[in-house]
Amino acid sequence: MTNKNIPARTTPHDRCDHIVQVAAQHFIRDGYDGASMTAIAADARVTRPLVYHYFAGKSALFEAVLARESEALLEATRPDPSRSAEENLHSALANYLDYFSPRSGRALNLRSDVAGAAPFIASAIRSNHDIEVDRIIALLGLEDSSLARSVISAWLEFVTALAQETAGDSSTSKDAIIDICMRVLYAALEPLKAVEALKTDY
Repeated sequence: MTNKNIPARTTPHDRCDHIVQVAAQHFIRDGYDGASMTAIAADARVTRPLVYHYFAGKSALFEAVLARESEALLEATRPDPSRSAEENLHSALANYLDYFSPRSGRALNLRSDVAGAAPFIASAIRSNHDIEVDRIIALLGLEDSSLARSVISAWLEFVTALAQETAGDSSTSKDAIIDICMRVLYAALEPLKAVEALKTDY
């Protein structure tokens, strides 16, 4: 937990960013329902009204935390043009699994207070997946169809669920999980390619 004062001369963006950083630690420690706007303001060394000046309420602040973390995840899984599609997918999966590790300290993978946090987390993950779908279609050179998007989106939901389920399982290696995810993706794409091939025959 940070107790450092914000420098006197800071921009509104810096103050807002600092509040979000502090809030993330509170949400991770206390969960969505347990986090307190008063405690967040005190730890950020700002007034409670200032927090509400930037964020209409706790839900808005939590969404800002999730948006920040989602951007970080997208950056960590960004494809490298110098690498092959398989290398990029493997690297992205490795970073994705690291992100959902209990050691990552991310609010995006909170699971303890589902009633409060789940709707916001689900929305953030869906937004993240929309971008990842675009990336995977481009990486694999697939036809950008509604079916392809549905298949890849469903696969991403599988990857997310598997990452969450195995996050604290030290008996299963990350490489084994990545291998399963890759196999499931390729298995799902085979019938998709067959369907797309049939469409070209008519």
